[in-house]
Amino acid sequence: MSSPIKEGVENVQHKENDSNIQVPKEPFSFIFSNYHKDVTNKDLQIIRITAEYFVANEITDLNSLLVQLKESFEDISQFNFCKADHPLNDLFLAFINQYKQIKICRSATAPPCIKNTGKDESSQNEFLQRCFKRSIFNEYAKEYHTEKEEANKLQKIQFYSFNWTKFKVVGKIIVDGIDETTVPEPLDFKMLSLKNINNTISTLFNEPTAFKVAESEPGKKSKRKLNVRGAGETRRKKNKNSPNLSTENGRMIECPITHKMVEADNFDKHLRILLSDPNYKQEREKYEAKHRLTNLTTDEIFENIQRIVQKGK
Repeated sequence: MSSPIKEGVENVQHKENDSNIQVPKEPFSFIFSNYHKDVTNKDLQIIRITAEYFVANEITDLNSLLVQLKESFEDISQFNFCKADHPLNDLFLAFINQYKQIKICRSATAPPCIKNTGKDESSQNEFLQRCFKRSIFNEYAKEYHTEKEEANKLQKIQFYSFNWTKFKVVGKIIVDGIDETTVPEPLDFKMLSLKNINNTISTLFNEPTAFKVAESEPGKKSKRKLNVRGAGETRRKKNKNSPNLSTENGRMIECPITHKMVEADNFDKHLRILLSDPNYKQEREKYEAKHRLTNLTTDEIFENIQRIVQKGK
């Protein structure tokens, strides 16, 4: 590991842990845009309508809301986000805050800064101060993000610098006799990232699926049987079932040159050898004279003989 990489990582970590560095705080939060986006559209609509109902009817607390929901709905399991222990409760409270701010802006008692009429000089100064503080915070956030990315890059280089080819085997796991149909499907991380009203995703972790492996008998190992065929066995099987190149026993074919019985899988090779053999030059000339062909190549003669044999059978 090189020293510049180590120094760069330690420098960023030191800045994060240094209490003397003045970190600007966010002057005010964007309440209408800062909320969880990993929620399905249907669940998001239910939460927003419920929050709007809570603010419009000026309900004092969430327990009173649940009482009113029980009067209107038989099953209120879809409103579990009203409870503090639900993962979507923060999102629900964020929407309540949004609707409260909208209601305050529309009321006659709203502060001048919220109304933003532009007529009050103090409200204009306060608005400009907010803009100035926001620009300072954004500049700091940009620099921090750049340094953070640089530190992550250096950490990756540090990770890749290790020699991962040298390792020591501490143990082996042999999985034998597993039925693939009993293996559960892998988790979908996109679905896990979505927060759900009914909280069904979390049950995957609360109630783990029992995974059982069939134990094999001692002294015996269940191995998958492999059917190893000999060379040319598949081709001989096809030739045996072919009606064009088969005889009574399905394995022998009569050669039109030597008039000898030849095995079906060796017939092509047999013909090519005969046509290139000078001892059978007379037979080839007779064949050419019979069919009045004088410019046939060896491959063309071979193909013609094959056609004759197929027609004859």
